[in-house]
Amino acid sequence: MGGRTKQGQAPILEPAHQRAFLAWVATTTFALRNDVIARLSFECAARATEIGRLRWWMAYDPEWRLRPRLQLHASASKGGYSGRSLCIVPHGLGAALERLRVAVAPRDARGFIVHFRKHSVDPVTRSSAVQAFFRAGYDAIGLREASSHSGRRTAITRVSRAVGLKNAQVFAGHRRVATTAVYEDPAYDVIDRVVTELLVVSAAQGIDVGRPVMAKASLDPVSQAREVIADVETSRPQAARTTLRA
Repeated sequence: MGGRTKQGQAPILEPAHQRAFLAWVATTTFALRNDVIARLSFECAARATEIGRLRWWMAYDPEWRLRPRLQLHASASKGGYSGRSLCIVPHGLGAALERLRVAVAPRDARGFIVHFRKHSVDPVTRSSAVQAFFRAGYDAIGLREASSHSGRRTAITRVSRAVGLKNAQVFAGHRRVATTAVYEDPAYDVIDRVVTELLVVSAAQGIDVGRPVMAKASLDPVSQAREVIADVETSRPQAARTTLRA
């Protein structure tokens, strides 16, 4: 997985995991429908309940032209308290939606984008069907810890790292930024790289980071500081020395 997670959190997906999932989708019976479901999670951070509630008019205008942005209405969002506008990537979700539209030829824009065999309209049943789809897919590619929330959490984490937590809150549709902060996965690789590069810079300047610098106990604090500075300066090459004053 893409990183350590708190207990109960859906794990972050690596790009290779998402590619493997989409490859599995291509082998399924309802591949066109399933491709849309997967991309709604990966690209829009859509919840299972939102995927199940999406209707054609939220993605297409009255002339059946694909909208540049998905209009996730409050009626499709969790709790129904707010909607959000999400970018439809033309070569990603946009292409998947177009393939599905051509195949099913919907006549009523008020109909659900995603259809299941039982044709249920119950939100809980439809959400459960979406969750079961992701469960089957992740099991098939060997990601048994992943869930329908993994794509959403991955997308929120990437958006937060790229444009900040406040923008990620809007993207995720959270009421409070604190909720978004819980979703974001710490960038341990970035933290480790920064620490390593800082240590390398110190060594390159000629400072022996492994040798403790001891000050004389009998000196006052100002004199101790001067002793420390002098000791560090002495350890540097002549060309790199600078004059430091307390």
